[in-house]
Amino acid sequence: LIAEAITRIAYTLTATLSEFTLNNLRKFLLGESNVKTQAVGVNQTASFTGAQVVPGRYLDVGSRQITNVTVTRDTTDLLTVDVDYVLYSEFGLIKLIDGGAVLANDDVEVEFDRPALTIDQVRIAKDSAPVCHLLYLADDANQDADGARDRLEVWRVSIAPEGDLNVISEEYGSFQITMSVLSDAANHPNDPFGTLDRIRS
Repeated sequence: LIAEAITRIAYTLTATLSEFTLNNLRKFLLGESNVKTQAVGVNQTASFTGAQVVPGRYLDVGSRQITNVTVTRDTTDLLTVDVDYVLYSEFGLIKLIDGGAVLANDDVEVEFDRPALTIDQVRIAKDSAPVCHLLYLADDANQDADGARDRLEVWRVSIAPEGDLNVISEEYGSFQITMSVLSDAANHPNDPFGTLDRIRS
C-alpha cells in the first residue's frame, strides 16, 4: 500500500431520550406538527351501523372529553355502562362488551356533549429526513476537567429513529434517535461539522 485517499468523512451521534414530550416523540416518529380544534357541542350524535358494530371492538365518536353520554341500540334500547359497553370519555371511545346487549351489525347511536378544545397532533412519517440544529449542554462536570461542562453544537444533523418505542414497558421509558452530522461549510467554513467547547480548568 503506497497511499490512501479519504473519500468521505462521516460522523454519527446517538441520543437516548427519556422524556415522552410531544417534540421528542415527533422526532422519533419523523412527524409533522399539526393543531386540531374541537368546537363546543351539546347533544351531539354519532351513529354506527352494519360492519362498524362488532362486540369487543371500539366505536370512535370523533370527539374528546365527552360527557352526558347515552348509548342506544336500534334507536330505543338504552344500553348500560360497564354492562353493555365501557366508556373512555377522555378519548371519545365506546367499547362494546362481548356478551352484552349489542350484537354484530346492530344499529348503535351515541349521544354526548363535548367541550371546546385545542389538540396538538403529530402526523406520523410526514418528514422522512428532518434536518435540525443540535445544541447539547452537559449537566455535570467532566472527569478530566475540574468543574468544567461541555457545550456541543452541531450546525446540521439528519435525524432517524433507532430501536423500539416502548410505550408499554416495565422498564423506564426511553427511546433512541441517531443523528448523521452534515457539513455546513457554507456558513461555517472553519468548522463545518460543529464545535465542542470546554472551559480550561
